[in-house]
Amino acid sequence: MVAVFKKKNFWTYTLFVVIGYALGSFLGQLLGGIPAFQWLEYGYTFALGPVSFDLGFLAMNFAVTFRITVSSVIGLILALLIHRYL
Repeated sequence: MVAVFKKKNFWTYTLFVVIGYALGSFLGQLLGGIPAFQWLEYGYTFALGPVSFDLGFLAMNFAVTFRITVSSVIGLILALLIHRYL
């Protein structure tokens, strides 16, 4: 993996990772309604949940949730392969 960073820009690598994950998740949700492709939605959810900051004049709440599914992992792998050979 370190050799990839020497040849190509770190930001293009990050962009490919994010786009591959997002497209994989989107296609998994799109095809998940079809009985033959329900296995694409199988996954696990990680959550870091709500953290509140109250400064008196400003109150903020943060929560982060990641859903890793079979389709998102497939999209991520395809994006990394495309990035490597592009």
